[in-house]
Amino acid sequence: DHRDLHSFPTRRSSDLIVGSYNHETKDIVMISVPRDFHAQIDPTKFWFNKINACYMVNEQKKKGSGLDVLETVIEDVVGMEIQYHVMVDFKAFVDLIDAVGGVYVNVDNSFTDYMYSIGTGYQTVSFKAGPQLMDGDTALKYSRSRHSMQNGEGSDYARARRQQKVIDAFKSAILSSETLLNPTKLMALFSSVQDNVKASEFNIEDIQAGINILKDIKDGQTSSTYSFVLDPTAGNYSLISTDVVKNAGYAIAPKEGLGQYSNINEYVQLILKYPILYSENPSINVYDTGLGYQDTYSKTKDLKEEYPYLNIRFMGTKYSDKEQTYIYSNEEEEFTTTVNILSEYLKTKNITKPEYILNRLNGEDITILMGKELTQDTISEEN
Repeated sequence: DHRDLHSFPTRRSSDLIVGSYNHETKDIVMISVPRDFHAQIDPTKFWFNKINACYMVNEQKKKGSGLDVLETVIEDVVGMEIQYHVMVDFKAFVDLIDAVGGVYVNVDNSFTDYMYSIGTGYQTVSFKAGPQLMDGDTALKYSRSRHSMQNGEGSDYARARRQQKVIDAFKSAILSSETLLNPTKLMALFSSVQDNVKASEFNIEDIQAGINILKDIKDGQTSSTYSFVLDPTAGNYSLISTDVVKNAGYAIAPKEGLGQYSNINEYVQLILKYPILYSENPSINVYDTGLGYQDTYSKTKDLKEEYPYLNIRFMGTKYSDKEQTYIYSNEEEEFTTTVNILSEYLKTKNITKPEYILNRLNGEDITILMGKELTQDTISEEN
């Protein structure tokens, strides 16, 4: 959060987002690192503090070093090489969105924030659920608000998700404007906000490469954007905790321990490989319906090892005389990608609920029923 260029060296960079583009699938993955995440923010000291202080601390030590050190710290956390970075202040944020004619954002939850910070005071901001066109100032308020007491919108994690929605909407606005697919005009746009943006070095060739990616996305019509936040719910509540750092107010850190990122790195690689699977993140219950308790338990363990950090639970024996493996969603037209991915892994084409199941069992999103494996004799009789 920055108000002007002169405040860059002395203020904290509280909104940190890593973006990754997959050249094969054309998909974009965004990962927010909350400002309360504790990391070693000074490479010369074994000292852990909130990651949003990293830029400020290093900029004060050596002017011009803040962003480079912050990039290195973020690389360690997510286990990814970062090629470019950019820091945008409030004015540039507003100007960029206004330059594309505003952004269309589908607000998930209605909420009111009576303590939206404006300089030394506060104002009330309010949003109603539903799709709407936001100008730069409105989008800024939507992205920054974090004091609402309604619908879970008062946390930094909710704010991070809203920021990602605005970034995705900005991408869509650029794609809808032929003007902004012109490198010369894009360069002029950046020049107009250059006093309010800090970025790694780039030139007209870099911008052209970015435009080529945008054109690929626009022409392919298959690109999707997936959003993740490294908060305590990430990885099915198994990665990040509020209990690691003591006597420091509210703080989050890896459950492995301060500075230990191997599990987070593994999780990030999985969401890059299977973004929609981990974005859908359904609850999955597995039942023995004829395969046998121990064999079903063993196959459930294998499934959890193949797709770690998903919410997969073994629920014991439901039936002892049913045949074949079934996997199906209990939500109409939801979790279809997860069902398809896991059905391939389970080597089954049965992706609808069998007739012998009459209810939703234990309320899970996806049900897996492991029945007796068909023998060759049984297959011959059916044919």
